[in-house]
Amino acid sequence: MALRYFGKSEIESWNELQMEEELETLKSENADLRTELEILKEKLKWKEDLLVQPFLATKTYDNDDKYVGKLFNNNRNDKGVYTWAGGNKYEGDWKNDKKDGKGVITFVSGQWNGCKYEGDWKDDKKDGKGVFTWGNGDKYEGDFVDDEKTSGKIRITFKSNDFSFQAGD
Repeated sequence: MALRYFGKSEIESWNELQMEEELETLKSENADLRTELEILKEKLKWKEDLLVQPFLATKTYDNDDKYVGKLFNNNRNDKGVYTWAGGNKYEGDWKNDKKDGKGVITFVSGQWNGCKYEGDWKDDKKDGKGVFTWGNGDKYEGDFVDDEKTSGKIRITFKSNDFSFQAGD
């Protein structure tokens, strides 16, 4: 395919019919190039769609932690499961790479081995209604604010003594 250059004075001297003829000639000569441009546009549109819609993925981190779920702008979003290299696992809602919404975290190693929290999360912290269960079976059911148990309506169950305590409204 040869490139053709036109000077300004040459183009200005063309009448309307000559311009239309030249445009048709350029279109036919560059059909392959136009097809390649259309393909490229489709590829770019596909990439743009990835940037505006969460998509399902598996992401493994340098420390061997693993996330399986939806990503948006390379951040965890929507539903997903994050498994730490030691085996602890969070399964639930994500927003902007943080636990946010409903979710369950289960500990199988470390200082919280055998413990589990099921409930509300906000900004990567326990926040709202939830149940925290210790490894020995004792439970705290109630409200959490900013990752802390709060006063108010709570229920504490001691598994070892088969005893339950409820306080609040």
